[in-house]
Amino acid sequence: MKTTVSTIIFLAFIFLVSCSKIENANKLETTDPEIPSTTSIQKSAESPVTFCEETIMALCWKKSNLQVGYIKIKRGSDNNLYVSFRTAPSFYFMEVNLFCGQAVALPASFTHFPYRMSFAAPFPSQEQNFIVNNPSATCMIVAEALVVKKASNGNITSDIKQGWANGCNGPNLCEQTGHDKNNTCGDLSGGSSFTYSDPGNCFIQGPTIAVEPDLCSYPIACYFGVHPLYNTLLAWKVPSVNVGSFYYSEKEGRALADSTDAVMDAKYVFLRVATLKLSNTGYVMSPTLSAAVQTIETWLETVGKLNPATSIPANNTVNQATKVLDQFISAHQCPWRIE
Repeated sequence: MKTTVSTIIFLAFIFLVSCSKIENANKLETTDPEIPSTTSIQKSAESPVTFCEETIMALCWKKSNLQVGYIKIKRGSDNNLYVSFRTAPSFYFMEVNLFCGQAVALPASFTHFPYRMSFAAPFPSQEQNFIVNNPSATCMIVAEALVVKKASNGNITSDIKQGWANGCNGPNLCEQTGHDKNNTCGDLSGGSSFTYSDPGNCFIQGPTIAVEPDLCSYPIACYFGVHPLYNTLLAWKVPSVNVGSFYYSEKEGRALADSTDAVMDAKYVFLRVATLKLSNTGYVMSPTLSAAVQTIETWLETVGKLNPATSIPANNTVNQATKVLDQFISAHQCPWRIE
């Protein structure tokens, strides 16, 4: 009976979202996922818009430190701010809300946010762009996204997450704005923010080029062996990690590691993806890492939840993606922190 009620509630939610209208959305049509279309970014054929260096911030679901996407922000030479929302692999937007301004002007309800977009089922979008017209050089950014996960066959699941920019490390939005004192948190409850500041006079000529962000990872042994710094087993900071749509506890993860050899099988590739996630690498911000992780996790979904007896060799595509992760983990290790 409980399952039936939950299913009805979820379907009702999808129905309501699908019937919602687009409110106050300044959508930027794009032909290239990295660069706005020529007609959108040019004042005239002789005066193309150039951009400052991008600021990238993860969209994080705080309950489990899960990165469900990220936003990119860049100032244009037309004095507008270009903001792009992207989801993590397998997640799709249901709703996106953006505020850019001073804290005193922040509304407590998403319906009053100046930039917002709702998406109807079957939720096809993994990208949403906005142009913020002539904002100040320094402003508060509040960016929220409601996302739903799709199975490898494209079916919509009941896995819905709410991600906030700077959501895992940022300040409590209600306390920061004083809404908690008046019991007027509303949609801001559980949210976070960050301050955007222009990088200065940095406009460049020509189109922007996607650059790999500066990311890092801890060694695999930190989570699946003897910690290299402490020379002992060190407990995970989270109760579980989600890889290929399945949750694994620390006990389950270490059992897989203990039964893995050098062969690139399902357990071997699992350890690489799990290490990135446990390291809070922010891989979704990297086009290269994000593609590799998506390739591996899509395959692992078809394999099912792993156990020490699982012995399924990875195919060539997954092997190549795993090599990308191996090379990254080896070459981009995070600096040690004393626990």
